[in-house]
Amino acid sequence: MKCPECGNEITAEMREMGLCYVCGFNQFAEYEQRLKEEAERRKIEKQKEQEAVAALAKKEEHERWKAAHPDADGKYYQYKTVVVKDKFMGQVNAPEIERVLNEMGYDGWRLVSSFTNEVGKNAGAIGIGDVAIGLNATMDATVLVFERVVKV
Repeated sequence: MKCPECGNEITAEMREMGLCYVCGFNQFAEYEQRLKEEAERRKIEKQKEQEAVAALAKKEEHERWKAAHPDADGKYYQYKTVVVKDKFMGQVNAPEIERVLNEMGYDGWRLVSSFTNEVGKNAGAIGIGDVAIGLNATMDATVLVFERVVKV
């Protein structure tokens, strides 16, 4: 084997060291650089391939969605649920509900449903002899369901 830099014959010892003793050409440094470049090229190719696969999957998903919703004209509905707890004595928290409605409306959401949800809570019980005292509480919450149109 000859040195690519000076053309000198490379001995087994020089090959093992990876260095031409005549001109100082370092074969390993060049080889390592080529390995790094090749690894970077493969990494970029793999990334491009993954992006292409993801784009194709998204396109296929969009096509399936369009086939399943022919009247939707490229839009779908996104939903969000907000729970507003009632005030301490069970009163509807109208100011908070109004605040949530205005905030959500500003962001493009439309109220499509609302209902109350009664949540029970057993706080504890104490018994002494024939006398027992228990505390049982319920709490209401107003559940607001919003939707908005999202273009596909």
